[in-house]
Amino acid sequence: MKNVNKSLIQLTSLMNSNQKFAFINISKSSIIGLNKKSEKSFPPNVSKEIINSINISGNRVMKNVSYDLMKEISEGKHSAIGLSKETYYHSPNVFEYYFENNKDVFDSIISFYIRNTPSVVVSLHDQKRVLNVLGLKDNIINISYGNMYKKHEEVFNDIEKLNNKVQYCLLDCSSLGLALSHKIWNELNMSIIDLGKTLNFIKDNNQNTATHTNAQ
Repeated sequence: MKNVNKSLIQLTSLMNSNQKFAFINISKSSIIGLNKKSEKSFPPNVSKEIINSINISGNRVMKNVSYDLMKEISEGKHSAIGLSKETYYHSPNVFEYYFENNKDVFDSIISFYIRNTPSVVVSLHDQKRVLNVLGLKDNIINISYGNMYKKHEEVFNDIEKLNNKVQYCLLDCSSLGLALSHKIWNELNMSIIDLGKTLNFIKDNNQNTATHTNAQ
């Protein structure tokens, strides 16, 4: 697994190339949801697309996995669904890491690479938060957590309408982002950047900061 600095270098290199790329997150919760016996198991069509997305490959594809999931992969526990211990995985939470540890770098990434790039955003957060964090106000597809997996196809169709009109598809929608990635990669002309829990992390961080300030 590459460390967070090397992951950022590779990501920004892909962004600079102006060629299609995919930066996808494979979370432990996504793997748990594939288990049909799990209380939070995904619908069959979503599970199928998640496995398809896990198996996207190529030198312009970055797969990010959590540290606890990486341990299981190294033990060969998920090879049946395509998570091979021979695959090169990247450090998770790149955006969150720089927001917390070097905000100047985070702000530069957003300002230089995202804010002025035509994009579509699929988000569990409202337009105001997307604007505050990413500086984007157009092409925002809002979804609700309660029914997002039922709207998998509908969300993809909304993204498809913007094909060849945007450069990035920014995903801020939990495991739905992974489920969408396969079809976006194979059928549409846009790059994928899965933001993971970045917007939620920043929201919690800001709330904690405000609480600490008010308490003083």
